[in-house]
Amino acid sequence: MAEHPLQYLTPEDRDRLADGAVRFVYEKDAVILPEGSRRECLYFVRRGRLRIHRLQMGQSAVIATRGPGELCGEMSFIENQEASASLISDGEVEVDVVDGAYVQSLIERDPGFAARFYRSLALALSRKLRQIGNV
Repeated sequence: MAEHPLQYLTPEDRDRLADGAVRFVYEKDAVILPEGSRRECLYFVRRGRLRIHRLQMGQSAVIATRGPGELCGEMSFIENQEASASLISDGEVEVDVVDGAYVQSLIERDPGFAARFYRSLALALSRKLRQIGNV
């Protein structure tokens, strides 16, 4: 995998996060996460690409794509809200899925992990915002 999307995590932090991951392989056009669902998970793309779809004026529109080394699901995790968009496989894709309750347990047990994790999420979200808005 390319640079880890949560760049401030230590190698030990990454190992602990990986311990809670379940790897899935999805075929083309599989709906991995439907918009509006309440599935608090982090999705790490290992291989292939994901399309991020959002309903706009009653039509599904691709608003972004994510590839190897990228993260999805962080907004729902942070906000504890429904998914704001759908994740759909664009061809065969391999994804590591980490349940939010597992991540929360790591955060609660280790304040250092919590600080590194949230700093990493802030950076990842900032980069995505810059891409979208060309800021």
